[in-house]
Amino acid sequence: MKVKLFILLILVFIAVKAGAQKFTLSDALESAASFHPDIIAAREEVSALRAKVWADISPAKPEIFYEVEGIPPGTNRLSGYDERKLGISQSIEFPLSAFYRVRESRHVVQAADYRLVRVKNRIRKDVKNAYYSLILARQKHELHQSIYRLTQVQLEKTRIRVLSGESTAYDSLRVRVDLADIQNQLAAGEREIDLALRHLILQTGKENSENIEIDNHWDETPVNLEADDLVLYALENHPEILEKKAGIRQIAMQSRSAWSSIIPGFHLKYFQKEHVHNSHRGWGAEIGMRIPLWFFLEDQGRIRNVSHRAVSADMELKSLQLKIEHEVRKALASCLDALNRAANYRESAVKEAEELVRIARRSYEEGEMSALEWTEAIRAKNRIQIGLLEALFELHTARADLEYAAGRILFPAAR
Repeated sequence: MKVKLFILLILVFIAVKAGAQKFTLSDALESAASFHPDIIAAREEVSALRAKVWADISPAKPEIFYEVEGIPPGTNRLSGYDERKLGISQSIEFPLSAFYRVRESRHVVQAADYRLVRVKNRIRKDVKNAYYSLILARQKHELHQSIYRLTQVQLEKTRIRVLSGESTAYDSLRVRVDLADIQNQLAAGEREIDLALRHLILQTGKENSENIEIDNHWDETPVNLEADDLVLYALENHPEILEKKAGIRQIAMQSRSAWSSIIPGFHLKYFQKEHVHNSHRGWGAEIGMRIPLWFFLEDQGRIRNVSHRAVSADMELKSLQLKIEHEVRKALASCLDALNRAANYRESAVKEAEELVRIARRSYEEGEMSALEWTEAIRAKNRIQIGLLEALFELHTARADLEYAAGRILFPAAR
């Protein structure tokens, strides 16, 4: 019977593992790029602006007209006309004006493209941070589980020593208190895992979170970056700066378009003309010119408006460059600080804590140390291990922040 039960448990475990879906960081980023609503909205905005370019290219719509002339005074009907015209008219603007308008629309599309890149970079950072939060929550939970099992062993040994008179009932009570505290931490850890998983699912746009198995390891890619190189690249290629430059080019086209309004436009008519009395029909054409007589009123106002906006946009670009340089240097400094903290934990604190627990356990088993002292050694190791996990989490979130500040991918996600 026991053998059958054991085989059944193995089959259930295999089925659960087989049904679990491996969900790497790369998968999460790809899912967010396809399904996140902010990215979809930004992508649709680009498509809408591209469609608008065709509307700007299109000339003015032609008009069909019908005119009657020579109606005698006092006649209440339009049928008593002497002459009538039926034709089509078309307004034609100077080609240079249309050229500037189309160029302006294309700069608007370029700005939207760079805005889409900015949204993708922000979502990439958010997805990475959500993924790292889930790794942190799961690893802390695994650590508490191992501490719980170790504390159970400690409690059993303490009971034996109490029965033999080598320890007091206080020692056993203290271990039970520690065990209850760890149980509370395990329950809190399960809630934290659930929240982190739900947050990751929301960021990636997946439909459900069932049977998802993440890659429960930290990325060990080294950080070998120079601040000056990052700043130089960001000042030339950061999508926010490129978006601002596209806006400046758009304003320049608006200025040229405003100046081009002094160029006359044309108006063409082609019609059929009929005289009622002699039933004579003929074809005719007209060509007219639109002269900007009020240029110094409306169009001068447009020119001055665009000129001031151009100066303002240039100043905003300089301010943006200073802000991005500061953010890149600050993000890199935070990344390097987190890297040093993680290295210090690994190289010294973790090794010393493991040695402390090893010595404490041996001393406790040999009767040279009380249960309280062993418990305190375990707690110290637990604090150090949690500190290492939090340092690794800070390192990875700092790297995600650095990518976002620099406007480029510095640490590609492994598949």
